[in-house]
Amino acid sequence: MPMLLRGIEMLSSLQRDALKEFMNVSFGQAASLLSEMAGQKIKLTIPEIELSHISLLGKKIEDEPFANIFKGHIVSSSLAFGNELKGKAQLVFPVKEGKILVSLFMGDEIPLEDDGFMDFSDTDIDAMKEIGNIMLNTIVGSFANLLDKQIIYSLPEVEFFHYPDHQPKFPHETGHYILLIRTTFSLVKTKIEGVVFVVLTMDSISILIKKIDEMLVELYG
Repeated sequence: MPMLLRGIEMLSSLQRDALKEFMNVSFGQAASLLSEMAGQKIKLTIPEIELSHISLLGKKIEDEPFANIFKGHIVSSSLAFGNELKGKAQLVFPVKEGKILVSLFMGDEIPLEDDGFMDFSDTDIDAMKEIGNIMLNTIVGSFANLLDKQIIYSLPEVEFFHYPDHQPKFPHETGHYILLIRTTFSLVKTKIEGVVFVVLTMDSISILIKKIDEMLVELYG
């Protein structure tokens, strides 16, 4: 298996491009499912994707391009997964963008006052759970298929917190690594920026990098 280090740059530019191309397929599948749910065309794009050791998460989200998302009040939808592939996945938005997203999905009016963006009803929370469930199941499922691993999912959970007063909750064990995927939701009326985190063990990341290298060999010989 490839040696993994705690350095900032864990993927070469070619490896990152190959991983982004692979992720574009699963994000396309998630976009189709979300479009059906919302009753309107949704496009998901991946401007940035990075792989880092879990201990460097705090530094990563304070730097560009993730710093603009991690400001002030945050809403997230997360789920844990286990069996042969273990970890946690989380979809994160600034609370204002999260409220706009669920309002568009529910066909509700977007709040005009800033205070209204903090007012998540039970229905809004259920919609956020479903959005997260669709996206994270699709993304983690694509990794499981690529790595040929069996997985089971927990039920999605929605959390509100204020950054930097509170940090995202992930296992901070030595052997855990995290994929940071900045994504853009393009809807008819707006674009919304969010981040997907996927935490995996060192063994899973090692196999993932090996698979990426195999893709590159197929492409470039």
